[in-house]
Amino acid sequence: MDSSTELIRIECPGCRLVLWVDPVSRDVVKTEKPEKEKASLDDLLIQEKNKKLAADQRFISTARLRDRKKAEARKRFAEALSDVESQEDED
Repeated sequence: MDSSTELIRIECPGCRLVLWVDPVSRDVVKTEKPEKEKASLDDLLIQEKNKKLAADQRFISTARLRDRKKAEARKRFAEALSDVESQEDED
């Protein structure tokens, strides 16, 4: 590369990756990964608390759904049993 050629700096707005491109050869000369932001301990604790709350909510909703399905199955079973008993009474 010619030392008189200035490189073009291109930064991705989404991932913040920086590419240094030679305008003459159009080759990527260098890449720079962005530094990851380090979360504070408080932020991590809040994230974990939110995960636990979400898991608890999923558990509760799953238990409610199971209970509704059991109730519906019992109701249908009772209806079917009463239909069978009524047919036996008719015979």
